[in-house]
Amino acid sequence: MAAMWKDFANRDRHIVTAEIFDSLERWVVEGIPTGGFLHRVLMNDLHGAAITADFVNTSILSFISQFVVKHVPIQARGNDERMREWRGLKSLPDDHPLRDKYGDQ
Repeated sequence: MAAMWKDFANRDRHIVTAEIFDSLERWVVEGIPTGGFLHRVLMNDLHGAAITADFVNTSILSFISQFVVKHVPIQARGNDERMREWRGLKSLPDDHPLRDKYGDQ
């Protein structure tokens, strides 16, 4: 599953830093929580993200947001309930619809 998400997201990897990509991969695939800045991006709290971002992430915040919208399943972002319930792609049952998108390994 990890390889499938990485293959899917790799085509846009150049728009975010390696640290952001790796953190998002751990979150999406394994359900490992991100740091505070990226958690705010995932929660769609762009004001909170902007005031906690370092210099590099401030300058690419719009690209990070685009990457999240495009590559992070809606079930893994957007509000407290979804964020609390997300356990990663690896934890999904075989018949879950996201398996069609990311494959089964």
